[in-house]
Amino acid sequence: MPRDIVNVLESDDEYLQSIFEGDFLEKYCEIKRHKHISIFSLPSPREFYLYSNP
Repeated sequence: MPRDIVNVLESDDEYLQSIFEGDFLEKYCEIKRHKHISIFSLPSPREFYLYSNP
């Protein structure tokens, strides 16, 4: 889930808090942000190929 989508999800916080219990939405967004960072911190297979072969 890209960062923009997480931001949109959080912006609809007032409505969604009535549906989800407790701090579920906050934790869900936090997990998705960490996942996004961990995935996009690694080079893609194409980048690896381009920069590892002389």
